[in-house]
Amino acid sequence: YSGGTELNVTGVNLHSVAQPMMNISFLQGNEVISFRKACIHSESSRSTQMICQSPKITGRLLPLSAPQPITVQLSLVLDGVVDEPSPDLRHFTYYPDPEFFSFDLSKRYPKSGRTLMLKGDHLDSVHGIKDFTVLVGQHSCRITLLNSQELHCRLPDDQKFGNFTDAVVMVKVGNLHFTMGELKLQFAHRSVKKVPDAIIIFVCAAIGLSILVLVALLVAWKRRRGNPIIRRTNRDSRWNVPDEQIAMVDMSSPESQPDPISVARQMSIDNNYQALPSVYENDTLDRLRVDDPDLAVSVEEALIPRQKLHLHNIIGKGFFGSVFYGTYQHPGEKEPVRVAVKTLNRSNCDMSDIENFLREGIMMKDFNHKHVLHLVGVSLPTTGAPLVILPYMKLGDLHSFIRNPQQLLTVQDILGFALQVGEGMAYLSSLKFVHRDLAARNCMVSEDLVVKVADFGLSRDLYEKDYYTCGDKKARLPVKWMALESLLDATYTTKSDVWSFGVLMWELAMRGVKPYPDVDNFDLAMYLQRGRRLKQPKYCPDHIYTIMQQCWQEDPDLRPTFDDLVFRLSESLTPACPPPEAEHPVQDFEECYTDVLTRA
Repeated sequence: YSGGTELNVTGVNLHSVAQPMMNISFLQGNEVISFRKACIHSESSRSTQMICQSPKITGRLLPLSAPQPITVQLSLVLDGVVDEPSPDLRHFTYYPDPEFFSFDLSKRYPKSGRTLMLKGDHLDSVHGIKDFTVLVGQHSCRITLLNSQELHCRLPDDQKFGNFTDAVVMVKVGNLHFTMGELKLQFAHRSVKKVPDAIIIFVCAAIGLSILVLVALLVAWKRRRGNPIIRRTNRDSRWNVPDEQIAMVDMSSPESQPDPISVARQMSIDNNYQALPSVYENDTLDRLRVDDPDLAVSVEEALIPRQKLHLHNIIGKGFFGSVFYGTYQHPGEKEPVRVAVKTLNRSNCDMSDIENFLREGIMMKDFNHKHVLHLVGVSLPTTGAPLVILPYMKLGDLHSFIRNPQQLLTVQDILGFALQVGEGMAYLSSLKFVHRDLAARNCMVSEDLVVKVADFGLSRDLYEKDYYTCGDKKARLPVKWMALESLLDATYTTKSDVWSFGVLMWELAMRGVKPYPDVDNFDLAMYLQRGRRLKQPKYCPDHIYTIMQQCWQEDPDLRPTFDDLVFRLSESLTPACPPPEAEHPVQDFEECYTDVLTRA
């Protein structure tokens, strides 16, 4: 009854359907009950295959004296048109949900070499072994037997559990998740040979002697140094910069006040960096004292030699942080590369801010895609806040770039920007990475018009009006780019990123106009709940606006995936328009868009 069973639908030209859905209906008393659920195109054969999941029907069922199968009528809804399958495929049977009985939680199991037996009812009524997943802790328990009343699985190897003695058992099947409780694990018995007393005495004596030698050496070293309290200073005079000079710059004079557009243009170049060597001075890592051990390890892996990094002029400053233009001498490269160096204003932040700042940079460390910005490295000066080093993008952020009236952009440029962002987001979604703040201001443009998805925390300073401050004054949210479920329930998924991508497409079509200019941030959730959305831009044709609208579906399941969006935008980008180097200013939007769409 709870659904979740995958159905493969085959046909022809299925890729031309923008919103495929499966519809089921059945008669209950005198009422016809219907359910719909979105389908997705198969990645391997988009034109001939779709994958649909049976919807959950338990919410509409009348109480039954005993669970029994229910036969439903199945149809497909393809862009609003009902398509009946062949007669032998028009009916589908729902069976009662499987039930699992609680097992003896006090019983102890060896960590490996033992079969775990779970008992229940209706276990194999519709599902097979491949449809079940059993997790013991975070590790899979391989299923070896399944019948109507029993499921057996083989416990994982010893080493996967480490020193843990308890592990939560979970079972997943379709849309159902069962938590069975904590399984008690016992260590495998191993024979241990007794170590002779003489060996123990010898080892203890050797350790004691080593400690005495180390203490003597330490005392001698301190006397030689004279004053043990004096901290080691950096021998490179370029790094002897006070905290205030790195993190705070006098912005009172008009000459020093950066223009947001020119600031944003100074923030990146191409991502052609390799893995970084871990060359650092130990005292800097110890001095950081972050509470998160995983973060500390990640920072250590990304540390770069401070003597290889040189700060030049400041190119951006906000309340929380600053950005410097710098150069980094990458190992193996003859010439230094240009970088953007972010730091925090220490007077406006605490340790949690520093950890979040580092975490924001570290999460880009392993990204490897042409259209996603990744981390160059991290540096920890002996004084001042940590430095996060990013590629330097010459043309700045995408919002400032499209707002600049001196930029004559073709329609192919505009659609191409959207496609590049979509490709970057498709890569991130494949990594199960949720961006949460996708907008034109958070995408960067290189000198050769390559767009990269980024997440500059500084954009919250430069574009402060785009963020709404909630009760916690540190929680500033990009309300007008957020999905409805994010506004209502603080739910963030890849599908909420798809909503933001639709807003980004609207930004591009409007050359950087702020979304919902007449709607207050406080009223936006109610505005969207009433079914109202951003209006169609003047020169935006119906086909492109339809893609935006599909990104703004209230039900996240009805929104397209980023792979779908990339496919549809790629189809729209045909040679119908002049190439980017041709002089075809954006005033010809309508004519060129029409040419593109006739081929889509």
